Amino acid sequence: MTINILILCSGNYCRSPLAEGLLQKRIRQAGLDARVYSAGMTRVWEGRPANPLFMRIVHEMGAAGFKHWPHQATLSEIYGADLILVMSPIHLQWLAQEHPGILDRAHLLSELVGGQFEVPDPIPNRPADAPPIEDDRPVRVVAQMIDHILEHGLEMMVTLAMAHRARSRAAMRELAA
Repeated sequence: MTINILILCSGNYCRSPLAEGLLQKRIRQAGLDARVYSAGMTRVWEGRPANPLFMRIVHEMGAAGFKHWPHQATLSEIYGADLILVMSPIHLQWLAQEHPGILDRAHLLSELVGGQFEVPDPIPNRPADAPPIEDDRPVRVVAQMIDHILEHGLEMMVTLAMAHRARSRAAMRELAA
């Protein structure tokens, strides 16, 4: 049975695409049946191509062939997810305000390894018309952090997704009765 995992961040341009590509790699390596997708809370990068630096780094880290187009999360992505992984408490707050009914499915990415910390934005407050990023070190550090969390938190991720799916199905049966 395929599990659906949404990775959510602010603009779907930095952290969530890194996590999406790296999680797809980890899932493929583990032979799991999962669909991974990412989205943002806003449309600020929607319609623009993915950041070439981020794509190069995620490809170098083993997610060859990964493609991405930034976009804002849709209702079907949010409500169709068995698990929603977010980068920051701000993303949890947004979900609580905009979609309170699914908050039980949302977790900080760091919770997969027992943490309660934010995955930092390697290019904070970057305007859409800014020149290309020259220094890739902050992006590499964040990508390595994300990959480490995913490597060591994969089993917890599957456990959370399956538990949320079971609760959702039980709630649906209860409503139908």
